[in-house]
Amino acid sequence: MEQINKPGIPTETALRRKRRNKKRFYFRMSFTFVFVLFIIGAIMMNLDAFKVKIIEVSGVKRVSAEQIYKESEITLDTNLLMLPVGEIRKGIIERQPLVKDIRIHRILPSRVKIVVTERTPFAYVTDDKNFYLIDAERVVIDKPKGLLNKDLFSVKSGEIRHAGIGEKLEFPYYKLFDELCLTLERHLKGKYKMIVLSPVGIKLFLKDDTYVIIGDGSNLEKKVMLVPIIEKELKKRKENYEGMNLATLEAPSFIKKNFTDVQAAKGL
Repeated sequence: MEQINKPGIPTETALRRKRRNKKRFYFRMSFTFVFVLFIIGAIMMNLDAFKVKIIEVSGVKRVSAEQIYKESEITLDTNLLMLPVGEIRKGIIERQPLVKDIRIHRILPSRVKIVVTERTPFAYVTDDKNFYLIDAERVVIDKPKGLLNKDLFSVKSGEIRHAGIGEKLEFPYYKLFDELCLTLERHLKGKYKMIVLSPVGIKLFLKDDTYVIIGDGSNLEKKVMLVPIIEKELKKRKENYEGMNLATLEAPSFIKKNFTDVQAAKGL
């Protein structure tokens, strides 16, 4: 039976057949490429050359390399390409509170490098009986017997909620601690040595043995910014003062040294 072409309905052209064949060709090529990759991957996963032979741990001081190795749970002869790096990193950080961050590098053909970033000392916190060395996030790094590092500032409070190593320390105004420290670093970097925190308020001691009464945490940025300005003005006027009172910005003032203190300072 002859095919009758109806008017307006053309038969399949050579161009359409060419396009269809081209699509089939690309499909076959893609399938072949994926299959080859699968075969290569299967071979590599079973090759001895890609099995872990060396595990290197660096960046540790307070935590031992052996602890990090154990927490990683990486065993020799594990396939390097199949290591769940994200899960290993998360597990170490969760189980080692003194570790702030972990980087894991797979180095072909058979080496794993674990780079540890430990929590760094930021300040001492004391109630005159107990001493805590904390990092910037208030995590206790150590419980020394005194203020061993004179380069760090100290925080003094009689109301510390005691914590163990790896735990966060709480004290009055601890929720403002980050903001307070950042503000001090911006405006008084290297000029302060101790912060006293109590339910009454915040008191700052400077390295020139003067102090600043901050009061509560309100207007913290403005109060700290005023310290060098008032200090400059008092020195210009040659005032003998022992501290500043910035508890209220409406009436900032300074506290004069008493006569006995001035005499003592002059050796009288």
